[in-house]
Amino acid sequence: MIAKAPKVGMFKMERPEIVAWDFAQYARLLVAAKAESPEWYVGVCLAGEAGLRVGEVKALRWREDVDLIAKTITVNQQTRNQETTTPKGRTRRTIPMTGALHAALKRLETIREGFVVRNLDGSQKTDGEADAAILRICRRAGLPVHGFHRLRHSFGTHAALFGVNPWRLQAWMGHKRIDETMLYVHVAEAHHRELPEVVRLAAMNETDPDTRILRMLGARGSHVAAETSSREGTSVLTAV
Repeated sequence: MIAKAPKVGMFKMERPEIVAWDFAQYARLLVAAKAESPEWYVGVCLAGEAGLRVGEVKALRWREDVDLIAKTITVNQQTRNQETTTPKGRTRRTIPMTGALHAALKRLETIREGFVVRNLDGSQKTDGEADAAILRICRRAGLPVHGFHRLRHSFGTHAALFGVNPWRLQAWMGHKRIDETMLYVHVAEAHHRELPEVVRLAAMNETDPDTRILRMLGARGSHVAAETSSREGTSVLTAV
């Protein structure tokens, strides 16, 4: 018998590598989301073009959080399990819009009051509705089913591939620690990809580094035609 139990530390495990959609897959998701509905197209853009978590997408409000003139999104709250709280990390953050996100928001035919992504009666989308929507969108795009969080990972990974300043990316994504943000940088370095020509062209002659990154992010959805095939035939979805 021993007098007391010895101190035992937790075994340190390496964090799993971040997995993101590639450029072609992301473009196909945007096309599929646009075919799903204008509201869920905006929802996908908020996650993939601004890095919002799904709870933040559902809790986003027009008057308090969206500035179409300044082209910014301010994340003030999130809703998970029918409970609205401050964002993860308890930190409010402001994210500039890409051109694709700004255009998607302007196209919504709704009175700009209340929730941005909402039901016909103005009520907030539920967790189940969000999960079902992304499932349908992935299947429509002919891709494996993954949740909204992979869109957030795609935003961070693609921004890192484009050479964003890690401290700027940390602010956009709302990370408390820079080592969380550096996970995206490490993935981008380990899995370098050739940039689509339309993405590279979007950054030409732009000297401001943040604007350059935003233009490249906003151009990702326009470089590929997403094709979904079946045994009976092939249907083509064209990215716009």
